Amino acid sequence: MRTLKLILEILFWSFAASAAMFVTGIVLGLIFAPVVGYIAVIAVIGFLPIGVRLARNLRRRRAAMTLQYLDQAVRLNLPLARVIRAAQLGESGAMAMRLAQFRQLLEEGYSLSAALEGGVPELGERETALIESAERVGRLGHTLRGLVHEQATISRQKGNADAAFFRAYPMVMAVAVGSVVSTLSIYVFPKYQRLFMDYGLKLPPITTRTLALADTLGPQLIAVLGTIVLIASGASLWQMVHPVRLGRTFIRRWRDHLAWITPILHGLERDRGLADAFDLIADALAAGMPIERVLAEAGGLSINVVLRDRFQAWAEALSRGASLAEAARTAWMPALVAGMLGSTPHDRTAAADVFLFLARYYRARFSRAAATLAAVSVPAVVFLFGVIVAAVALAMFTPLISIIDTLSSHSGKWVL
Repeated sequence: MRTLKLILEILFWSFAASAAMFVTGIVLGLIFAPVVGYIAVIAVIGFLPIGVRLARNLRRRRAAMTLQYLDQAVRLNLPLARVIRAAQLGESGAMAMRLAQFRQLLEEGYSLSAALEGGVPELGERETALIESAERVGRLGHTLRGLVHEQATISRQKGNADAAFFRAYPMVMAVAVGSVVSTLSIYVFPKYQRLFMDYGLKLPPITTRTLALADTLGPQLIAVLGTIVLIASGASLWQMVHPVRLGRTFIRRWRDHLAWITPILHGLERDRGLADAFDLIADALAAGMPIERVLAEAGGLSINVVLRDRFQAWAEALSRGASLAEAARTAWMPALVAGMLGSTPHDRTAAADVFLFLARYYRARFSRAAATLAAVSVPAVVFLFGVIVAAVALAMFTPLISIIDTLSSHSGKWVL
């Protein structure tokens, strides 16, 4: 039912986005000119991701401020409900409303993670899961400090501004290039063919290939691109209205399995998940929890489902009597993890230190990979669409150059 509800919501908001684009294009096209309506539709497609970015920034700010209030209360050992009430009186608007909902759930006896999930939906599933696990292992203060530091780092990163670019630019360029190629295929290229037949000439190879590609794949590409643009626009409109949490649905599992087998995404998913899990394991071991329970707790974090299943397999192998390193090999953990655990003395403190080192190592790997990917992706996307636009332009203007050369040779002079 949860997956069906998610699919129906996506379809509804996709229909709403298509209706908004259609009405905007028709109204402005009738008032001004058809080309103005067409430009307005492209503007709507590009604006939706930008609106999502602005909404996410506001939500991230509310989530970060809530975490800061919690961190201060836990650090000073103050009653959470009273601290949140004092913070609520000092805020206004949506922030005050979220804090009031959060405080009410705390006063009604809900756990901290449940109150955050119900009262502050801006806080992501990953953060909520980390807080829930930290409550159970008795290391809430450390987790809150880490999340506050992480949110502050994210807000300072300039690369986050590229998120709207990645969602707006490809869609706008796909619609614009698709429209131009369709127009050329219907109105321009057929006239080129007749004109070249009259002169007994052959169309340039790039024009012939572009025309053949447009005839062969044009309808399918338009259908696929149209569907992608509508779904992406609907998802953007949906996220502008309320935060999105996929949860553990069929779509989430499918997305996680797909990311796990994708070369670059695989490393990002693995490194971030291992960093979160090993950080929790190190804290839990330092608090005196049994290793079997700690590994089962790590499997409940909001990490990739493949990695979550491996942590559960690790805990099961350990419960059957295998050593920590051997159980890690059985669960297909990275060789570095099994190797370091195998060379560690059978001591809780030493194991906690190893897991803390592994958490820092994989977090550094994730940060470097994410920064590298962000730095490379923008030029790559621009270059890709630049090549496409250049190919279309060459297919358009190369026949004109051929006609000019032919007429010049016949007349014995340059034809301008």
